Parts: sequence; structure tokens; C-alpha cells
Amino acid sequence: MVVFAGLGSGAYFFRTKAFEVRAGILKRLEAAPTDPVEQLTAWLEFGEPMIQHRLTQLSFGAGAPWLVTHTADSSEGQEIWGIVMEGPRPALFQRDGLTVEIHLPEPALLSYGELGGPNAERVPHHPEGLSVERASLRAKELIEWFLERVMSALPEDIQGAKIEVLIGETPRAPSEDA
Repeated sequence: MVVFAGLGSGAYFFRTKAFEVRAGILKRLEAAPTDPVEQLTAWLEFGEPMIQHRLTQLSFGAGAPWLVTHTADSSEGQEIWGIVMEGPRPALFQRDGLTVEIHLPEPALLSYGELGGPNAERVPHHPEGLSVERASLRAKELIEWFLERVMSALPEDIQGAKIEVLIGETPRAPSEDA
């Protein structure tokens, strides 16, 4: 009898709560935007902080909050090139219609020295150096590879939406329709 009373009261409680939860979910679904531009605006509220956090995870390691694109030889020693991924918001986001643009600066000389640790072997070394354009292309490829799941999921969630990574391009002045 005690077991039946315990199970019965629990089942009654969860049954009544299930209706409340279901009603809350349906209410939120009805209030959700149907226009793709409004959907993208809502998506950015949660998507931008998530992407910003993911970008900070590209840091080379402790004491080196950089996306390292390459190393090169110079008279001062080995140059380390890349993009600083420091702070909670390393990128600038801008929306152009249904396109989310992620703006990052072009790779620059970050430091001199030898890279160490498990990530060092993955960094290409160019003894003669590398053009900023090629370093920017490498940075873009690394970021797109790292964000690939988010970039492919967005168009599945919002038809026509996409993410574009822009390295070294200054964001435009905001327009009224974006």
C-alpha cells in the first residue's frame, strides 16, 4: 500500500506537470518568429556567444591566446604569425540580410621564439615567410574547419541563412535593413 501510494502520487505529480510543460513549449513555439530575418536575429542572440567562445578555443595554448597560422625565420629569430583570440569577443559580427559575417583581423607578427607542446607540430613553418594573403587564407580555412558544424547547421535551421568568415576586411557601417 505504501509503495502504491508513493508511485501513485509521483505519477500524478509528473502527469500534471507534463501538461504544464507541454503548454509552455507550445506557447513558446507559437511566439517564435516565422520570418527568416527575425529567426536569424533570434538565433544570433544565442549563436554569437557560442561562436565567440569556440573562437577562443583556437588559442595555441597557455600564455599564447593566438590562432597561429605559421612560423617563419628572421634575423631576430623564429617569427610566430597569427591572429589574437583573446577576451570574450575576439571577432566582430555583422549581419547582411541572411548572411552572418564573422570579421577577424588579418594575421600579424605575434612574437618571436620557438613553439612548443603538442600543437607545435601542426603549425607550418615557412623559412622565407608567407604573404599576408596566404596567411589570411590559412586562418580562414582553420576557422571554417573549426566552425564547420555550426556553419552547416545554420542553413538547416533557417532557410537561406549562412555564415561567412572574413579575414582582414573591415566591417561596413551598419545599414537599416541588416
